[in-house]
Amino acid sequence: VVRVAVTDVVNLVIARNASFTDRIHSLTRLDASTMGLVPKTITTFEYRDCFVYVENRMRGVLVWKVSGNKRIEKRAYTESFDFINAFNTATAVEKTVDSDLFDELVGCDLASIDSAMSEFEGVDIIVKRIELHMRQYFIDRTVSIVWGHGDYGYGNILCDPSSGKLHGVIDWDTYVLNELPGVDFCNLVLQKTSVEYTGNVARTMEELSRTIQLFGVLDATLPQYGNGKLPVTELDYTVCLCLAGLRMIKRSIPYRKEFLLRKADYAEILRVVDQNLRKKMNKNATA
Repeated sequence: VVRVAVTDVVNLVIARNASFTDRIHSLTRLDASTMGLVPKTITTFEYRDCFVYVENRMRGVLVWKVSGNKRIEKRAYTESFDFINAFNTATAVEKTVDSDLFDELVGCDLASIDSAMSEFEGVDIIVKRIELHMRQYFIDRTVSIVWGHGDYGYGNILCDPSSGKLHGVIDWDTYVLNELPGVDFCNLVLQKTSVEYTGNVARTMEELSRTIQLFGVLDATLPQYGNGKLPVTELDYTVCLCLAGLRMIKRSIPYRKEFLLRKADYAEILRVVDQNLRKKMNKNATA
């Protein structure tokens, strides 16, 4: 695959993708089969004022294209879970959350959302409440921190169109070096399930929150996330799901036209995030 960056802005995106996939291929704790699903840069060079990036081609089609076939999608979904589970486990380190790490995990996203949605009455109050709940959860807590994809979903996962076998995970320019384990997985489930609710992410989050409440996990059909190495409680899953919702809003901010069209939807997502956090934090405080 040859990517040609004709502007500095495009070059920043492609270069960010290439630099992170190179870092992934330098990991010693990641097994070869999982690493083989990540594109690898072959060479980069300049040609006529353009930057050129060449990487190995990943076979397959985007999983979205086979999502109508339950048998094929089931395998693709399960193997997508296996990939992010292995990737998160291999990159996990324990850190105690201070103010700087909190800003990386939550604060900066909330500030961007608050600024982009300032014209919506009451959004600033909801954002402040979300920040308060998140601080209550995170500050001085020792947690596993992992590398994240940043936009892990069917639009960035390739599979065999006839079997669903996973062939690759692409577009790593949205990567996150300090992420809570479970956020990428929650994003995958959130995107997948929202299709059943005609793209209504807020309603999807409400339904997934009920699943967490009933089963203590996001998807009871899958193995334990983290293979027991990254314990995720009911509260942890709630926080990860809420973070996935916030990340979704933050990713859309640069795409101004789309963002303006969906601002009401994003305001509803913030309401659900606030509601879920209040319920779980109050339950945790009285437990």
